[in-house]
Amino acid sequence: MNAEACVLFLVVVIVSAGIGTGYAVLADEINIDDFAECYCDVGFVSVWTDDNEMDKYVADVSAVITNNGNGLSVSISNAYPGYVAYIDFAIQNMDVNPAYVGGVIIGNYDEDALDIVVSGVNPGAVLYQNGNLLVGTLTVSVLQGVMESTGYPFDVSLGFSGCN
Repeated sequence: MNAEACVLFLVVVIVSAGIGTGYAVLADEINIDDFAECYCDVGFVSVWTDDNEMDKYVADVSAVITNNGNGLSVSISNAYPGYVAYIDFAIQNMDVNPAYVGGVIIGNYDEDALDIVVSGVNPGAVLYQNGNLLVGTLTVSVLQGVMESTGYPFDVSLGFSGCN
């Protein structure tokens, strides 16, 4: 094959790829945003709460699964300095492909009042296919200097670094 034929062949390949990609973008079948998207069937499947109160029950923590398993809504009521809430959760992969967890994303919350630590779900963790579970905990500590009997709501979601 001579050089002209090789160049012509490469031009045809590049143009063909560009036409398909251009059509996919126009038909909204491909997303070219800054963030990778994950279409895996992964979500929260259970959530349960506990706290550090032993003798008296003043504060309360509640958590529910929202957005068809894509998030949690957490609320701490009647909070006081020194109160610690524990939100345990399980996420499950029902897809046939593994999913790579990017992390647990905590929505807007009062950082001057709450310290939130995530354990059990680390970035890069793999949820293998067909029902694999991963269990994690949010430990929420109410900091010194906050007003007593205050409520603190926040949302939680999962980030993914990719799915195969």
